[in-house]
Order: sequence, then C-alpha cells, then structure tokens
Amino acid sequence: MSSSVVEIARKEIVEILRDRRSLYVLLLLPIALYPVIVIGTTFLATIQIRKLNQQTHPVWVEGWDELPDELQRLLSEPLPEEQDDDLKRGRQLQLRLSAPPGPKGQAGEQVVRDGVAYEELSPEDYYGQALANDAVRAVIRGAPSLVHLDPHAVPKVEVLYNGGIDASNLARKRISAALALYSEAVVAKRVDAAGLPDTTLTPFVTEAVDRGREGAMLGRLLGALLVVLALTGAFYPALDLGAGEKERGTLETLLLAPISRGSVALGKFWAVFAISLVVALLNLLSLGVTFAFSAGSVPGMSFSVDVASLAACFFVLVPLVAMFSALSLATSTYAASYKEGQAYLTPLMILGTLPPLAAALPGLQLNLPLSLAPVLGASLLIKGIFAGTAHLIHGVLVFGSNLVYALVAVRWVASLYDREEVLWRPAAAKAPDLLGLRREGPVGGVPSMPQALALAVVVLCLQFFAGAKAQQASLIAGLVFTLVALVAGSSVGYAWWLRCDLRKTFAWRAPPAWAWPAALLLGLGALAINLDLGYVQQGWLPGRTPEEIVALQEVTDELSALPWPALLLLIAALPAVTEELCFRGFLLQGLRGEVSGKLAIVISALVFAAVHLDPSRLFPQFFAGCLAGALVIRTRSLWPAMLLHFVHNGTLLGLESLDPETAKALVAADGLPSWTLRLSGWGCAALGGALCLVCARRPRSAG
Repeated sequence: MSSSVVEIARKEIVEILRDRRSLYVLLLLPIALYPVIVIGTTFLATIQIRKLNQQTHPVWVEGWDELPDELQRLLSEPLPEEQDDDLKRGRQLQLRLSAPPGPKGQAGEQVVRDGVAYEELSPEDYYGQALANDAVRAVIRGAPSLVHLDPHAVPKVEVLYNGGIDASNLARKRISAALALYSEAVVAKRVDAAGLPDTTLTPFVTEAVDRGREGAMLGRLLGALLVVLALTGAFYPALDLGAGEKERGTLETLLLAPISRGSVALGKFWAVFAISLVVALLNLLSLGVTFAFSAGSVPGMSFSVDVASLAACFFVLVPLVAMFSALSLATSTYAASYKEGQAYLTPLMILGTLPPLAAALPGLQLNLPLSLAPVLGASLLIKGIFAGTAHLIHGVLVFGSNLVYALVAVRWVASLYDREEVLWRPAAAKAPDLLGLRREGPVGGVPSMPQALALAVVVLCLQFFAGAKAQQASLIAGLVFTLVALVAGSSVGYAWWLRCDLRKTFAWRAPPAWAWPAALLLGLGALAINLDLGYVQQGWLPGRTPEEIVALQEVTDELSALPWPALLLLIAALPAVTEELCFRGFLLQGLRGEVSGKLAIVISALVFAAVHLDPSRLFPQFFAGCLAGALVIRTRSLWPAMLLHFVHNGTLLGLESLDPETAKALVAADGLPSWTLRLSGWGCAALGGALCLVCARRPRSAG
C-alpha cells in the first residue's frame, strides 16, 4: 500500500472521528445499546409475567354447577412442577371460574357483567363479544359431559379464547394443561378398574437428548444480526466520504493533490473499511457477551460462547465488511448530495438484509453451492459456527468467495473516480426517466439501462401475479396470454411509449448468412448440454417436490392432447418470438448502452431464468439465455436467437413425444443423456460455436 493511500485513509478516519456524533453512533453506542435492550426486555417480560400471575383471570364454564370436583381442583390450584412445560412461568396463573351470564349460560335477557352488556344474543355471539372486549379470558364449553363419562363415547370439550390477547392465550394453555391432567386421571381409573398394570398405556418412555451445542437457536439470530450490522456499520462513513464530500465541496481540493485518483479511491475505501471493521468487532463482542449472560436468565434457553467462536466469526466478517464498505462507498459516490446518497444507500441496505434473514430460516444449511453465495454464505457459516456444525472447507469457500467479491467491488470504486460524469454530476441532475415523461428529445435510440431493468421487474411481477394465475385458470389460454400480452406486449408497448427506435431496440435486421446454420447447430446442441446442466444442478439445489412432479405431469397430459402442429406453435414458436423480443431485444439492447456486452448477457440471462419461476431449471435456462444473448451480439440480429430458441424447444418437445423405450435409450431416469445424445449434442454446439468465432466480427456499436 502506497504512502499516499495510507495518508488519505488516515485523514478521512480522523475527520470522521472528529465528529463526536459519529463517534457515539458508530463506536460507543453498540457497546451500551444491546445490553440495555436485552436487560430492559427481560426486565419488562419478568414484570409482565408476575403481573399476569398476580391477577385473577375470569373463566366462564358452561355447567359450572356440574363440574367434576377433581377438574375444578385442577383448574383452581397451581399445576404440578412436572406439568405444563409449554406454560413455563404460568403455573401459578389464578383462574376465577364462574357460570356465563344469564340463567345457566343462556341468553335472552339483558345482563351486565364484567362491564359488558348482552341482550338477545346467542351464546356464541356473546362469548365472542366478551372475549373481544377482554371481559373474560376463556370459556369452557361441554364440561357437563365430563360428569358421567361413557367408556364407549368420546365427548368434546371446547376452550374458547382470544389468541390476540396474551392473557387469554395463557389462560387457554393453563386450562388445556388441567384438562390433560384430568384426562390422564380418568384413564388411570379405568385401567385400575380393569385390573391392568399401570404400564398398559405406557409401554415405554422416550427421552429426547439434545447433544448439539447450546444456543443453536440464539446463534441463528446472532448470525443474522452480525451480518446486518456489518452492512450498517459501513453506511454512515461511506455516505460522509462519498456524497458528503461532494456536498461540502471538499472533494475538488483532494483531487487537485499530486496523487492519482485511484489512490484517492483506495484511501477512502480503507478509511470506511477500518471504521466498519471496528464497528463489526464491537458489535460482535457486545452481542456475544450480552447473549451469553442474558440467555441463562430465560427458562429453556441457554447460549455458550467462547473466544474461538468469536474469532472465527470475526474472520468471516472481514471480507464481508470489505465488500459492504466498497459497495456503500461506490453507491454514495454516485450521489451528488447527502440526501441523495441516503436514497441510493437505502435499497442497498434492504437488499443486504434479505440474505441474513433467509439464513435464519429453519432447514437452510450451508453446502458447497451456498458457500459461494454473496452474504448468504457468510450468514450461514456464522450460524454454523455458533451451532457447532461449520466445516473448514465451507469456511475457506465463504472467505475466498467474499474476498473475490470485495476485490471486484473495490475495483469498481476505483473506476468511478476516473469518471468525470460521476465526480462532477450536479446535485440537480435528472433522475432516470422510467416513465418516458421527458420526451422532448428526438425520436429514436434504444432504452436506457434503468428503463431496461424497470421492464425486467415489471415482467417478473406480471408473471408472478398474473401469468401464474391465468395458467392455473386455463393452461393453454393462460400460456398464450402470458407470452403475448405480458412478455411481448409489455416490451413492445414500453418501447413504443418511450419512442424508441423499434428496429434498434429489438435488433430487427437481417443476419449474416452464416448465422442461420450456427443458430441451428447451437439449438440442437443446447438440449444435451442443458440435460447435463440439469443433472449437475440436482447436486447443488433441491429438485422438484413430489407434488410439483404430479402437477407437471398433469400439465404434460393436458398439453399432449393438442395436435402436434398446435403444440409446436405453443411450446416452441410462440416462446421463441415473444421471449426473445423481451429478453434479447429490449432488455439486452438497453443494458448494452451502459455496461459491457458480457455483463449485459449475464444480466439478461439471469432475468430470463428468474421469470420462468422454476428453480429446478435455473442452470439450463440461464445457459440458454447466455447462448442466445451471445448470438444476438455476434450477429447484431434477433432472428438467429429466435431460431435457436425454437430449435431447442422443438427438439425437447420431440424428445418427450417419443415412445418410452426410445426415450429411455436417449435419456436415463436420472435425467442424464446417453453418450450418443451427449456426443452428438456437444458436437453440434462445438460446430455452431466455431462457426460464430470464425465468421463473426464484433460490432463496433451497441446499435
């Protein structure tokens, strides 16, 4: 690291810490905030539990006069210690049993009781009104049937309560536990009367022993909090060093210094990274110690923490903090003012909090593919560290992948400081014109990148909310509606509204002659490659559930009833035209105006795979999208991509229409293609790719 970078980083750190408000918020607040929150929450919870236990909770019992004495005792006296585990501290809950308002619980006269008036109401109505007004905690119905129990009948006892009121819910648990004890007592009497041993109904006892590390559940929450706090720790320093310096007008002085702009960017990054890392360390220590000391005071919860676990978590957070620091600084650098920077960083914070929340979901475990996922892999690894299930290989992959992502983000920051339009953008610069309201310019051109991304979001939402519902109502009509109206219609309509050049936007130009055989070969070869990719994906991501397989078979059966030409039109021709117009037309051409061709291909392919709403086909659809996008850029025409799409879908359709014996010879039950199909498919793809490489010339413009 050069001395100029170190000097700039030191200068920025000193300026940030010179502001005592930043010092308190970033460094001192994490130390005191979490203990205060946990201690205060525990204190308030203890007070509330004691308050509930000291109160007398009214409970109405239909047939109160006929209630068995033993059940009345169980409802009135505290429960035994070995019972009511779900109730925890509610064993001492005091219930005041009484009959409902009215003679023997019947309505028909105005009765004022517990502050609630009832007039000409059915029992169900006034029970519901009383529970809603918190005049009664619970109502027991069917108690008279417990007086003389028939061994050959099973009477039902209802416990009415209001789940939205904590006291009512607690009373319900208390009553249910008492009824369970009474049921056990009745069973014991019957067994004794029959002369059977006590072990008749309990031939054996099971005991679940948790041999896992203490605090796995709390560790899940702690892991999510640490990752979120690592992001928020970079928020304020990055905002101050990026948009803040622009607003104060001090960036010009720094850029006039005899150092490169790359050094300025790196110095700012190291300043943000250093402060964020200290904040992450303080959060880690404060949360770890607070959870360890406070969890023991909560019954049924424990949490153990050691220095090695904290050190491992800090090691995982280092590249993650670096990535967040670079992304926050880059996003803030785009802004021209502090207020605008807050608006830009808010979506980043929202997106950054989603993976940690997903990592806290039950059942999601760290594996090799998820180790490479940004943010999510680190969240799962921290959860595994506290649960004692983390593996070294996962730690290496998470650290290495996040380090690569951080280096890419740092490189992005450095590139921004070489762009004059970013550094000197005025505060009054116009926002992206997503609606095409500023149409004072000449007609023509292609969509901008924000407009292309806006279309991607709109199509994804339309497919999720409207397309899926339409296909559930009527499969064939829903498919046509989705492809024509939602996918192609939204793309062409949006381009017309923006007054774009439709020929450039959708690459409507004649392709070179070699593009047709290349598209044909690539379409034939893509089938075998996608079958292999689908098999590879099964080891990385979960496949279809049995219910999804049954639903897919029903769809296949319905489509197989169509004539072959209609099926080819619906499954191959229509998607080839409509989807290519959207994803390799509007979306790809809009992205190419501001990003490289390779990145535009990847983004459009990701959107193409996501819009299909089929995670089990994510890899094949992404590859097909990349292949079609590369062909469009090479040929500067959308027609070859349409042919590739049509040939791929048509070949897959033809394969599925073969007789079972022939299909089994070509594709195994696990989805792997036979060597004949694999070699022929990969060979066709190789020939098509070679034809593109030899004959194609890179376009000199995005149009």
